[in-house]
Amino acid sequence: NYTEWNYNDPIYSISEEEKESGRKTCNYREIIAENIEYKDQMRCLNSSDAERYTEMYELICDVVTGQRKNMIIGGSEYTADYVRERFLRLRSTHLLYVLHCLDQTETKIINIRSYLTTALFHSFSTIGNYYHQEVRHDMYGGGWAEKGIV
Repeated sequence: NYTEWNYNDPIYSISEEEKESGRKTCNYREIIAENIEYKDQMRCLNSSDAERYTEMYELICDVVTGQRKNMIIGGSEYTADYVRERFLRLRSTHLLYVLHCLDQTETKIINIRSYLTTALFHSFSTIGNYYHQEVRHDMYGGGWAEKGIV
């Protein structure tokens, strides 16, 4: 006899807290996508790298919207707020750097999620020195000389 849907049924109702959490998640996803130039990168990257970039985007969103108070990254414990703040500062250059480093890694990675989380977290403190060393190697360590450029 009851043909109308009862939206007040507590089984199907969503609390204000859940609605607010959903809005925060949506806002964070938009902020992260803008920070890492997600749409632009999807147009520029080949399909394999675009898929890997998307996985890193999803990982960043998971870390930022997580509910834990503390996180362990690379064996060290950090507050979730500190980790969230660092992940919200990531840019496309950091993700491309991690992709580049992964392409050069031949070691088997057992826990890829933990590895990527650690690599992204530490990308701020390693990206500059990494590319500086790459240039030094190419210019002075035999890279250019071996190729007959110098």
